[in-house]
Amino acid sequence: MKEITPEEKEQFFLFWQAQRQAIEDRVSEKTMHWVRAYTARDNIGYEFGQLRPGKLGQWDLYCNLTGEQSAIGCDENETLVACGLNAAEIAEENRREYYRMICVNPDDKLEIAMFDRFQHMSPEEFDDEIARLEEQLVRE
Repeated sequence: MKEITPEEKEQFFLFWQAQRQAIEDRVSEKTMHWVRAYTARDNIGYEFGQLRPGKLGQWDLYCNLTGEQSAIGCDENETLVACGLNAAEIAEENRREYYRMICVNPDDKLEIAMFDRFQHMSPEEFDDEIARLEEQLVRE
């Protein structure tokens, strides 16, 4: 398992210390309690329940507080504030996850465009497109 460097530990601690101070009066006591628990100095790492260093740690905390498998159930808006994430980042990650789930590379604009095009075709148009592509393959 990957080890955390002393520099990563220090950066983790400094980031979350500043973040906790910044959100002190902006989130509920419940959310603040869980942020304190998850961002404790010894909670950095790659084991289950720990926060990874850097931006991944912000996503870990977001998922721990509001994720589908989270029993905590903090308010999503408060969690965005607490994690230092914004709605645009969440929307982008949701978009990327959607494409990953359907086996489309979220970084390949051509692949996304093709998928979106196929998605909006009628069954007849889709069959015609498959026939056209098969014919093209035979010619090559």
